[in-house]
Amino acid sequence: MKTTRRRRQAAPDGTPALGTGAKAGAAAVALGAAAFLAYLWAAAPPRLGPDLCPVRGDSALPVTVLLIDPSTPLEAKHREELVERLMREMGTPGTPMHIPVGGRVAGYHLPPVEAAFAGELAAVDVFCNPGGRPEDRRWVDNLVEGWVPAEHRWEQFTGRLERLFPEEHIPDQGGTPLLETLALLSARYAHSAREEGGRRMHLVLWSDLLQNSPYLTQYDAGRKYDAEAWLENPANAHLRSDMRGVDASVFRLERPGEERFQTDGHFRWWAEVLTGMGATIRWQESI
Repeated sequence: MKTTRRRRQAAPDGTPALGTGAKAGAAAVALGAAAFLAYLWAAAPPRLGPDLCPVRGDSALPVTVLLIDPSTPLEAKHREELVERLMREMGTPGTPMHIPVGGRVAGYHLPPVEAAFAGELAAVDVFCNPGGRPEDRRWVDNLVEGWVPAEHRWEQFTGRLERLFPEEHIPDQGGTPLLETLALLSARYAHSAREEGGRRMHLVLWSDLLQNSPYLTQYDAGRKYDAEAWLENPANAHLRSDMRGVDASVFRLERPGEERFQTDGHFRWWAEVLTGMGATIRWQESI
């Protein structure tokens, strides 16, 4: 029995035409290459502004508000252990202080009493976590961005964080209006956090926590701390703020010679008052 073999047709230019299998293979290679290029495009870091924030940011990301009391002397142990730890944790996923890539940081110093009463509170610096932490780099990152620009971007972030903490303490300028300042910050950030689809505010409070203003002073060694009574007293209404939608991390810096004021009751009072105003305590530490 005679069999006939089908001759493969040639392309118009005379080259042999591809068979069905070869065409399918070529198509698979092309699709794979396109998918890989799309992956590289998606993996590329976003374009950043001078504040290290993405030009097109994600409004659903939380904002970290760091309130630093510059009148509290920052001893060597605080700077070496706590500032470095805080900066490290702000860049490390899974830690209480973590700031997600693209998340905004607004740093403030506690203002003078008169400025707080007048509602005058300007940020020391506002910037974002730009990503690029060396520990987070993947092999694909080397294909879309070099090591040097990523490292430079990360060093800018950590440098701006560190500069929020003054090298030397600043006199308290007549008082320590912690509650008045928290009211200003809550009005500025917590309201939008409640309104914008679940975006939360993370308040990081760094202070000796000794409130000292005409309306409340905690420089009273005999003071009995009752958070519930304070919250229910109508006379304190102007010192209370709506902190729903706020996560709070509180670092009380212990001051030598102030032990009679910085009691366990004082420490608990702050946690209970913040919770009573609607905040969720994420972390609390007395150092």
